[in-house]
Amino acid sequence: MPAPVPKDPLVREGRDAAIDAYLRGGQPARCPYRRATKRALFWSLGAEQAGKALDQLMRIGA
Repeated sequence: MPAPVPKDPLVREGRDAAIDAYLRGGQPARCPYRRATKRALFWSLGAEQAGKALDQLMRIGA
């Protein structure tokens, strides 16, 4: 049986990558994990949450 996937660090990693890409004005963050894995799912979840939060923050700050 494979080892369980740690959810929190992967969500945090995706969130941090999305915030970094946004603040530097670069390309959107890309998931470093294979698409059909739980790691990719959790990483993408964190990146999506960060993207929504940043959009909301920028609307409020405008």
